Amino acid sequence: MAKRLGDAHELKPPIRPLEREMDLRNNHIGRELGRTLAQTYPQFSGDPHYFFMELSTNLDALIASGGLWRLTTLASDGTVIDGVTQLVRTN
Repeated sequence: MAKRLGDAHELKPPIRPLEREMDLRNNHIGRELGRTLAQTYPQFSGDPHYFFMELSTNLDALIASGGLWRLTTLASDGTVIDGVTQLVRTN
């Protein structure tokens, strides 16, 4: 369900290919992390706050270690600059 909803959101116009690719990659990583945490720590199901805190901690570590994706060199309004903006790891 999370994949269908996340992917559907990325198909919503306007479709910007580089932004869409970044989002789809990061969505996949996030789903895998959530699945791993839920399987490793089944006690989280009784405490959503603790689950989200653990998820946040793990995402922060992924960002710091280059485990997620980001766009470089955006325009001042935050949009992609064709031929300049690149998709790179977060570190």
